[in-house]
Amino acid sequence: MSSLHDNLSRAIVELPAAALRRMLKLVRLFDRLSRHPEYRSQVYAQVPDVARFDPGHDAVMMCYDFHLAGDIPRLIEVNTNAGGGLLAYLAQDPSLPIVPESLKANFKKRLLQTFAEEIHQFSGGSKTRPERIVIIDENPTQQFLYPEMRAFADLFKAWGVPASVVDPQQLEASADGVWLDGQPVDLVYNRHCDFYLE
Repeated sequence: MSSLHDNLSRAIVELPAAALRRMLKLVRLFDRLSRHPEYRSQVYAQVPDVARFDPGHDAVMMCYDFHLAGDIPRLIEVNTNAGGGLLAYLAQDPSLPIVPESLKANFKKRLLQTFAEEIHQFSGGSKTRPERIVIIDENPTQQFLYPEMRAFADLFKAWGVPASVVDPQQLEASADGVWLDGQPVDLVYNRHCDFYLE
């Protein structure tokens, strides 16, 4: 198994402040647009029924992939599964070991809070943090960012939440919920690119 550090470059890339401002402006615009009823009705006409379901909460790890053309940011894609979040954080200091203890306390708190907020919204306020998390991807051990998935699982475990990295085929789903090895799962961190889970 490779290390996330194998994927980090020591090259320093400066991001022009104006480019960052443009990126943030576009991300905020996309967020507002995604909530607009007219936009949703147009999108819903083009997607399967499963994609029309509104779970009543946001995605935890949204990712907006920009490439720079000079100082002009170009949006390449929007991902709801955001592989590379820890990789981007660690790029600030590639010497850090990839363990929950190496994350700055404030960053770790904010990151875990996003997962807590999602389960709180999803549960209608009855839960303050997940009880079991699965991180899913097809053939996860063969994925480029498998070390990051393991790092997330370790982070969740250090938070006191059982977590596993599994292939979606290992899960069982019914009207009662999602299960792994007979245990209920209340939060799925989907790294799989089959966004409709077909």
